[in-house]
Amino acid sequence: MARGKIRFTLGEKMRIVKQAYTVPGNTKPTAREYQIQPVQIRTWKKALGSLPQEVLARFVDRKPNIQILLPGVYDHLVEHID
Repeated sequence: MARGKIRFTLGEKMRIVKQAYTVPGNTKPTAREYQIQPVQIRTWKKALGSLPQEVLARFVDRKPNIQILLPGVYDHLVEHID
């Protein structure tokens, strides 16, 4: 049942966690829908809870901003590309 090495973006993880915890007892059905283990959703919930709110706010219905996620790397990449 596992999907292998499928990677979810932070925004996708946030939507999956929200879907799983909107209704009590919805974690297992949500996990089945995305073909992942329920423990993965619980792990994401815990990890998302430890992220600063300004980082999470950038991912609500938006594409990720690489400057926030990787500030030092972003500057280096821009310098390298120029």
